Amino acid sequence: MLEYIPDARRLDAVDPNSVTLSTAQSLIDAAQKIDALGVSHRDYNPGNILFSHGKGMIIDFGGSIMREDDSDEEWAAVVRLDGNVWNMKKWMRNLLKKSGLKNTFIYFEAKKLIKSL
Repeated sequence: MLEYIPDARRLDAVDPNSVTLSTAQSLIDAAQKIDALGVSHRDYNPGNILFSHGKGMIIDFGGSIMREDDSDEEWAAVVRLDGNVWNMKKWMRNLLKKSGLKNTFIYFEAKKLIKSL
């Protein structure tokens, strides 16, 4: 499905102060849900995370893969290697850091996760 997103800004072009904590958390939650539903995006980057009118969107699933006959352990390994949630947390942490929201739960959780990998 193609949808026009008016006034969309890429992650690297959005004003960090315009992104709320709930928007950042919703993108992290979405990345986790996408993995849990059996899809690995495989290409989270600033060009594939858009913001428009206070909402965040994940786009470009062209390189994604779907879970087929993988066991839970095999799929967990794929998700871990692809780093989807890790990358999303990293991008949100960096965005929040630029906005001056360094003392937030999301910032510290993302920082803790990145250090553990």
